[in-house]
Amino acid sequence: AVAIAAVGSLALTPPLLFRSVLETVQRGYLVRAALLIQSLLITALSLWWVWAGWGLVGMAAASIAGMAVGALLWRIWAGRFLPQWRGTAPARLPLGEIWNFNWPLVVAMAGNQINQLTDNTVVGVVLGPAAVTGFALTQALPLLAGARLTDIGAVSWAALGELRQRDHAAFSARIVELAAAVLGVGLVLMALVGSFTPAFVRL
Repeated sequence: AVAIAAVGSLALTPPLLFRSVLETVQRGYLVRAALLIQSLLITALSLWWVWAGWGLVGMAAASIAGMAVGALLWRIWAGRFLPQWRGTAPARLPLGEIWNFNWPLVVAMAGNQINQLTDNTVVGVVLGPAAVTGFALTQALPLLAGARLTDIGAVSWAALGELRQRDHAAFSARIVELAAAVLGVGLVLMALVGSFTPAFVRL
């Protein structure tokens, strides 16, 4: 399982270029659509292959299969924005400039990983190691729903920024509408998810 995950992750790192292209040309909704398809596919394949008896190897393979589909979608959707990408010379960026761009992302990603590890560690210490698996599984559905809600704001900023330049009054009205929609949908969706995962609520 570790070998599948490691080799697959390395092989699927280059396609992140196409995700960056979609983000740069303000097609973040395509990035999120691929991530949603990827998440659903990984979940479905994981359940199927674990049920078939493949265990951790099945889960690792499901993750790589889902990531591969997501990467393929990014490649297809970004293709029209990169007609000559194979012949394009690489940009010359000083190492210091690259570090200035990336260190906030490194800190944020490290914080997220520490946060996840801390949650699992506390659950393991208080409730025992066996509870960690249940805790992780019961978090999966609420986290998936919460991530999709976050994506609504993430894919809206470009259009809102353009609207702000054209009509400030309309921009203000749309901000209020967007916030109300996300809040309303979030309350209903998370309440629904919580009602179907009482184990998560108890934890």
